[in-house]
Amino acid sequence: MNLKTVRAMQIRENFQEIYKESEKEEFERSLKKWYFWATHSQIQPIKEAACCFAD
Repeated sequence: MNLKTVRAMQIRENFQEIYKESEKEEFERSLKKWYFWATHSQIQPIKEAACCFAD
């Protein structure tokens, strides 16, 4: 695997972890953190997917 593939998998797995948050505030905080990470990842498909969650 190359580095971008591994990073994309980490971003995807982190996104799945967001849904384990039990509090709304923690969910929103985690989603904002993930969104920043995804949009700054320099992986175009991840950036495009993250745009679906923009406010």
